[in-house]
Amino acid sequence: MGYTVVSIVLEDGRKYPRAIIDSGILARVRGLRNVPFSEADIVEMVQTNEKWDWREHP
Repeated sequence: MGYTVVSIVLEDGRKYPRAIIDSGILARVRGLRNVPFSEADIVEMVQTNEKWDWREHP
């Protein structure tokens, strides 16, 4: 696949159940055009076994 799908939890309690890590970089969050947080905000990342449908937008 070349990428990993993860769920992310932030310090303030917000959760993002589908985000993509590609080449060690948080590249996208499902449903959002931009990543709305910084690395310092992340308290937990859990790898899922989901595939990413690249045809979905954004």
